[in-house]
Amino acid sequence: MIKRILVPLDESALAEQAIPVAARIARASLCSILLIRVLDTSSEFAGYMAAPGAVVVQDVVEREMTEATQYLTRVAKSPALAGIKTEVDIFTGSPATRIVDVARTEHEDLIVMCSHGESGIKRWMLGNVAHRVARHSPAPVLILRANEHGSVDLCTQSTQPLHILVTLDGSEFSESVMDPLVQVVSKLTFPCQCHIHLLRVVDLPNHYSGLYGHPHIDDEMVDEAKKQVKAYLQLATDHLQVCLGNTAASANFTITSGFKIETDIAGTITNVAEHGDSDDEHEGNYDLIAMATHGRSVIPRWALGSVTERVLDSTKLPLLIVRPM
Repeated sequence: MIKRILVPLDESALAEQAIPVAARIARASLCSILLIRVLDTSSEFAGYMAAPGAVVVQDVVEREMTEATQYLTRVAKSPALAGIKTEVDIFTGSPATRIVDVARTEHEDLIVMCSHGESGIKRWMLGNVAHRVARHSPAPVLILRANEHGSVDLCTQSTQPLHILVTLDGSEFSESVMDPLVQVVSKLTFPCQCHIHLLRVVDLPNHYSGLYGHPHIDDEMVDEAKKQVKAYLQLATDHLQVCLGNTAASANFTITSGFKIETDIAGTITNVAEHGDSDDEHEGNYDLIAMATHGRSVIPRWALGSVTERVLDSTKLPLLIVRPM
């Protein structure tokens, strides 16, 4: 159950595009929102730090914190957050570290943030922050794609079905994304329809090398792998159905599944997400990718973490990322 949502802001209009999505989830969940601003002392005050006199530095920090507090207070009172219990707080230090610390100490259930904030040369900074937060956050992270047209790619008002791609690696750890996904999207989409497609990408050389060293991949191995993947996807579908059974919106969900045999796992995920899957009746790109940061399987545990980061780097779609605990 989602009770608290954390929204990090950097005083840019792009970062604020996370607010409508967080607000929609909060209203449907009857939960609160915490808006935070982290002043990065290593970059925002670098020029002042080099100047002599600690008093000057302290004055600048205090002024920036006052302005940040005023900014967050103004945002908290905006129409977008009307009727939602909204708190604000200011921190200094490394943005990613502080966001993760707040999520942990305040027991946040979800972080909603944009992958880019400030424009120009600083634009990459929040993207890097999003990477680090997704890697270490104890709470699921919904990373939206800010753009200069004033809205994120994940539409919160459309009556069209929301199409979601869930990536799995054959492990229970990768399936840990399912329950948080259901909690989030059931609030985003209700009463509209939602279609979830489960995707398993199998890298056969790596898969079998973990079992047999470096075998020659023949047709028999391919057929056996397909059989195993189909059986696994049926179990994963059953697992997802159990998760959906706990929500009022379960009747609005449809589930399909499919698999690909490819060596480039991240590239295949991105391609399917942005261009569709022949195994799925849905044509065109998906609206959201959901995945765990790592899994346990024959492939080393870190592999899916690396895949997640590559997908985060390469796709323009929003992602829901869960770190198995």
